[in-house]
Amino acid sequence: MLAFSSEIKPLLAHPDIPKAVNRDVISEFLAFQFVMPPDTFFRDIAVLRPGHILSADLTGGKSVAQRAYWQIDSSVVDHSDALDFEDALTLSLKRCWDADRTAGVQLSGGVDSSLACILSGRNLDIHDYPTYSVLFDDSTAKYYLPRSEEKYIKRIAELCSLKNHNRTFSADKVRRALAEAIWYHEQPLYGPSSALYMLLSREVKETATVLITGEGADDIFLGYFPDWNFTLTPEGLFKFFIQRESLEPLVGAAGIDEALAKRWDLLGQPRLQGLSVRQKASVATIETVLHGLLARHDRMFMSNSIEGRPPFCTDHLIRSRFAMPDDEVHDGKHGKADMKRMLASFTDREFAYRKKIGFSAPFGDWCSDPQWWRGYVDKLDFDLLSEFMDVDLLRSKLAMPEGQEKWPGHNLNLIFSTTQIQTWHDIFFGSVSEGSPDAWQANAPAAPV
Repeated sequence: MLAFSSEIKPLLAHPDIPKAVNRDVISEFLAFQFVMPPDTFFRDIAVLRPGHILSADLTGGKSVAQRAYWQIDSSVVDHSDALDFEDALTLSLKRCWDADRTAGVQLSGGVDSSLACILSGRNLDIHDYPTYSVLFDDSTAKYYLPRSEEKYIKRIAELCSLKNHNRTFSADKVRRALAEAIWYHEQPLYGPSSALYMLLSREVKETATVLITGEGADDIFLGYFPDWNFTLTPEGLFKFFIQRESLEPLVGAAGIDEALAKRWDLLGQPRLQGLSVRQKASVATIETVLHGLLARHDRMFMSNSIEGRPPFCTDHLIRSRFAMPDDEVHDGKHGKADMKRMLASFTDREFAYRKKIGFSAPFGDWCSDPQWWRGYVDKLDFDLLSEFMDVDLLRSKLAMPEGQEKWPGHNLNLIFSTTQIQTWHDIFFGSVSEGSPDAWQANAPAAPV
């Protein structure tokens, strides 16, 4: 039998498809945030690899085959048909703006969305469109560095003469939205940003239908690797979401080694022969992290019928990236080196080269607040979790005294991700697994009285 769908939920409703947890990916999720395709969190349910076509012979042989119609290979280092970066991004933006519905930009104030706005006006004469931003209240931050980029957002809006729509979502509103975001995403969350995308799309729907975003630029142009020494080793090409020293005692070495081997085997494929180390680093993030980010991006926006368009994720931009000298992509200190130089010419060096923040909420502070977080912790089923990890070690993490050691960084990622594994399991395997997104928002763990 071959069954296919654009989502997993219809497959789970099929009477001949058993519903079971794919235990093999738990360690991979905790280590790297995302599960490499074709694996999913459901056993024996696979996702079609990006850039691939699946064909089935229904005439009697019942054979199923897959083939790639687009992939990165050694041909991308052929620079004969590559546009320079500015021309490639301008062409991609032109196509993104071609819409018969109101289009706007998700403006974070970072390098990617800022360049999208500047080049839309400068090179395409496109002005007077709405922009949308999520702001954070940093006034009481204890454990998380300030997240709000309001002054940078305001500067780009003024530079490009745009009307910006700012949204600030309360911690409680995000807390109640986490389960609903999991219902749409069909896998655990590693941070609240997925819920923020979903909540933002709900607000955008009032005034626009198409939203242009900066998704993908960091993955393609090595923006996740500041001050990084690239070497042709797993440690030189892959960043851990939760450091191995913390994770291995919890889940064991085998699952982490297997997830790392999958990524290392990817870079050893013959199609990538001849690529430099930094080019292979781009392939590593494009074919692992970016797949997960775009899936999340699409599902959160489409939960409210918003079409997200990422102009950096095009064939033109890929070819432009691989035509660049490595130092123009990552100069040893900064990723997106050429992009930052370009942005600095429109703004200034401080604007373009400031420390990367990214679209991430101050959830260290939120999780440290029992009024926000206790309900998710109280729902942890340690008997269930013991099938995936050492629950005694998890209990010791949860029992740590409140303070700087507990809530920032890798420990925060571990505690948050574990509660989201539990919530995902409750939604898809619990007694209310046939619920709806509305039901799951209503049934989100309650805050203590």
